[in-house]
Amino acid sequence: MTTAAVRDLLVELGADRIGHAGGSLLAHLTRTSERLADWGASTELQTVGLAHALYGTDGFGQSLLGRDERDRLREVAGEPVESQVYLYASCGRDRTYPHLADRPTVLFHDRFAGTDVELEAFSLRTFAELTAGNELDVLLHREDADDKHRAWLLDLVTRMRDLLTEAAWADCTRHLTRPIAR
Repeated sequence: MTTAAVRDLLVELGADRIGHAGGSLLAHLTRTSERLADWGASTELQTVGLAHALYGTDGFGQSLLGRDERDRLREVAGEPVESQVYLYASCGRDRTYPHLADRPTVLFHDRFAGTDVELEAFSLRTFAELTAGNELDVLLHREDADDKHRAWLLDLVTRMRDLLTEAAWADCTRHLTRPIAR
């Protein structure tokens, strides 16, 4: 598994030509991966951060790979990365996010399958860290971001507080407990 191979796949699929908050989709994915690295995330999670939107997300509908093309990501990133990318893409946010503070079990809504599943602790922690990194980058780079968006994200990360690393929590609160600077 190399992040360079994943980056090459993203460029091949046009991520550098797709608009996203703060420039291109590739720029967003790269910043998300770098933020996770700054938080001390494993290389595996950094790679998940780089690839997290390959199948689209509930918040970003454009996909670069179809769900029937999952082998392409597995070939360059390995099974563990691909399955975490798929999990992230499958999240039905409206039905999952409100329950992220529920413990010990969190019901995760898989929007692809239309089912609710219980997330295990490792997957839930990885999902929470990636969610915080992704959403923080989007907020910090959206031209229309306002205090309502900031408050929404602060509420979300607060509900996930026990799932986040200290570095992630500190970075989120540093950005989210003050008005957005423009």
